[in-house]
Amino acid sequence: MKIRMRHLGILAAIPASLFLTETAFAHPGHGTGFVAGLVHPFTGIDHLAAMSMVGLWSGVAFPQNRLCLPAIMLAALLGGFLYGDLGGAMAFPELLIQATLAVLALTLVLDIKLRTHAAALLVAMTGLAHGFAHGIEVPAGSDPRSFLVGFFLSSTVLLAAGLGLARVLTQRGFRSPAVQPSRWGAD
Repeated sequence: MKIRMRHLGILAAIPASLFLTETAFAHPGHGTGFVAGLVHPFTGIDHLAAMSMVGLWSGVAFPQNRLCLPAIMLAALLGGFLYGDLGGAMAFPELLIQATLAVLALTLVLDIKLRTHAAALLVAMTGLAHGFAHGIEVPAGSDPRSFLVGFFLSSTVLLAAGLGLARVLTQRGFRSPAVQPSRWGAD
């Protein structure tokens, strides 16, 4: 069975539609420290959607460079988290999270072709906003470093799950028309 773009669109639309009903800001109540950071990304649809969509999109649309976008996402998450934890300010981070998730979902659903530098910018903005939101809301009594380690580990797992799904889809015959012939950074 050939997997068509509309199938991928359905996969992307489900988590994307769910995040619209929930606030995109951090969602407390998972304990403290490492465990709180580890559990946190799995309990918010915004984080689940962002990480899995970036991994999926990267693996399908940029197969030659499938690890670049997840690496950018992790670097931006780290930078945003540290900026937020150290008291930085960002105007309307929850709105930025929702906007970047909507653009990610639309990019997948509509098979929008982006050059690698535009894709990298979108992923970086997504990661910065998510990292910032979680950096300013580290649970009270938690060591921010141990929370960050758990948060980063879970985010990596979710990105890898998206990449894994992309691998399964491509092995079953899915090819995105959005695949760019250029190499990373060549455009």
